[in-house]
Amino acid sequence: DNFFELGGHSLLTVRLAAEVDTVFGKRVPVARFFEADTIAKQGDLIEKVPSEAAVSSLVPLSTTGAHYAVVLLPGLGGHSSSIPILVQQLRARHPLYTIDLVSEAGTPKQQTMEEIAAECVKVLQESELKQPYHLIGFSFAGMLAYEVARQLDPKGLQGSVVGIIDVGPDFHPTESFRSMMRYLVLFLRNLPQWVWVNLLQGQAKGLPRMVLAKAKGIARRLWPNPEVSSNQREYAELEEILDMDMVPTDERPIYMQHLRALKNYVPSQYGGMLTVFRAKQRNLFDDLEPDLGWSRVNAFFVDVQDIPGNHESILREPNCSILTDRLIKVLAETEDFYSHPKMFYFGSENSES
Repeated sequence: DNFFELGGHSLLTVRLAAEVDTVFGKRVPVARFFEADTIAKQGDLIEKVPSEAAVSSLVPLSTTGAHYAVVLLPGLGGHSSSIPILVQQLRARHPLYTIDLVSEAGTPKQQTMEEIAAECVKVLQESELKQPYHLIGFSFAGMLAYEVARQLDPKGLQGSVVGIIDVGPDFHPTESFRSMMRYLVLFLRNLPQWVWVNLLQGQAKGLPRMVLAKAKGIARRLWPNPEVSSNQREYAELEEILDMDMVPTDERPIYMQHLRALKNYVPSQYGGMLTVFRAKQRNLFDDLEPDLGWSRVNAFFVDVQDIPGNHESILREPNCSILTDRLIKVLAETEDFYSHPKMFYFGSENSES
């Protein structure tokens, strides 16, 4: 039986990896389980993994393909990430890698987004993977992709895509009256489609829990309870976006530290192009800017690709296939541009006749 066809998903895979570590004393990168999708394959995988102390590493998902390599950045918890549908469709064209970040005894080695990105840069630079390569990330990993690109040599990233899937820099609409009014306009513009999708079309699975969690989150920020510790507040914030019952207990401090790093991260300017894959259906309290706010921190061009679905469903079918098709097109066009730049220039020699 196939683990994922039976309902396996990324958080269950994290639990599976934790159980393997506990029982066998072997740390298997989470992304490896996306390839080993049956019990037999998982048994072979566990047997082949050495027992020595693990270090942060570049994990190959596929080494074939004639185009530039694609690196999928790790998500919350530092686990190597892999989106099965995306991997299946990209592997015929691109070598695929992800990064597995190692923590010690439930304590993350890196405390800030800049430090997490620096560890990823170190892994990339110490590997045999040569630039240019594409950097892709969803949510937390998308923000990490931005900071990794910022720290890498920009010359080496020429011809690369920095692909950010449905995440934007933190924005507080109460910073000024003008920004608050703009947010209110965007909120009211988004409200009818939210009501249509979540209420009138019957796609309200999990909606009461989501709305209650978001409402509690807003209340906590507006009226903080001095008797509630910072750890309790951060854990409650994680519960807004994750089912924490699925996260192994000893790994929860890592998730909390990564959330803290994300909240405290203030992106600095990056001089390259960004491609933002934005879910069309915005949740009630999502970032509602058309480019998710990236033009505020990036002086260069921001290309926005709208994808059907919301933050949760953008990685599920049929939306994930649309996302993958759009990503493949962007990767191909970017590589073609840098391989044959004169084809894209107006006023080239051929146009003078």
